[in-house]
Amino acid sequence: MNVFYDRQNNQWHSLDGALLGSNLLPTMKVQKPDSSWLHFHLQINNHFAGPIIGILTSKGRKESFAGNGPLFLSLQKEVQKNNGLTIIFTSDDINERSISGFVFMQNQNKWVAVTAPLPHIVYNRIPFRRDENTDSFRKARAFFSKNEIPFFNPNFLNKDRLFEVLKTSNKIKPLLPEIININKKDGLYQFLIKMQKIYLKPANGAKGKGIYLLTMQENDELSLAGTNDTISFTSFEQFWNEWKNKMDTYEYLAQKAIDPVLYNGFRYDFRVLAHFNGNNHEVTGVGIRQSQTQQITTHIPHGGKLIPYEKFQTDYLDQFFKEIVSEIGNVLSKHLGVFGEFSIDTGLSKDGCYYIYEVNSKPMIFDENEIEIKRIQRLTQLCLALSGFK
Repeated sequence: MNVFYDRQNNQWHSLDGALLGSNLLPTMKVQKPDSSWLHFHLQINNHFAGPIIGILTSKGRKESFAGNGPLFLSLQKEVQKNNGLTIIFTSDDINERSISGFVFMQNQNKWVAVTAPLPHIVYNRIPFRRDENTDSFRKARAFFSKNEIPFFNPNFLNKDRLFEVLKTSNKIKPLLPEIININKKDGLYQFLIKMQKIYLKPANGAKGKGIYLLTMQENDELSLAGTNDTISFTSFEQFWNEWKNKMDTYEYLAQKAIDPVLYNGFRYDFRVLAHFNGNNHEVTGVGIRQSQTQQITTHIPHGGKLIPYEKFQTDYLDQFFKEIVSEIGNVLSKHLGVFGEFSIDTGLSKDGCYYIYEVNSKPMIFDENEIEIKRIQRLTQLCLALSGFK
């Protein structure tokens, strides 16, 4: 059905006074819409118009918004194709009966500010961890819970908490490299002695930033390799004295370094994208990232490159990814809330074992176009299903 928005008066209209939003706001009946009003085509279900899909993000500059703009735009277009409406908003834009945010008008090729009824569902795409640690975010989550508005991908995943949760699964626990908190000097030293090579990772890091490989050398000397350079230390004592403050500040964890199988001389990892289909989690696509200049991380911003999954694809791999996606989705949703989307970083060791390195609750855009297209379609179908519209 056709729904219209009068920007000047912040009023919603329709031809028959349909109810709009999860709080069932009555639209004003109109016989002849004004040409200046914004026009949307929505689904109608027993006089209820929708869905309104809220995408929660952070404030940007000049009263705009921050976050993954290309993802927001692709979702907006796909949702509109399915007769729905997405509104980009922040936790400061919520009122008791409405939200204020932005919609993309394709005929104007720009984002336009609107005030709308409460959404039927909210997808959390806040891009900064600090913004999930604010009172306004906590109040927003409580507000959606009180109003029984589905809210998925509840937060960023802290690596320490993530591994704690994943270890509750007997299927996933054997696939996790051993990991410890760095809270005592002797504990880290004993872990390094045991493993000989360990990764140092910030608990709240992302995109491969801040990751180092610490290696025990002969005569108790140490080397610390980053994505750009390597530092040598004459002893663990020297390393600890120079790096303790940084590790404390960024809450570093130590993880056993897996000796990865190489392809053409460099390591590679699998990036598995997964979505919830309303019943279980399933694989949306698999990409491969290979390092080119260092062996610390395979992320594209650090010089990694794409390799087609088909080059390594087997029936075993397909089944393996299917099983771990389903299990991880169940575990995350059981302990941390509904995760409609996540990605997994996994790799193969030289001794033929697969390991799970990371799980990311807010995947960035996949460089493989076919995966990204499928992603937008699955996110749209999930939002429609959870909102009560299909």
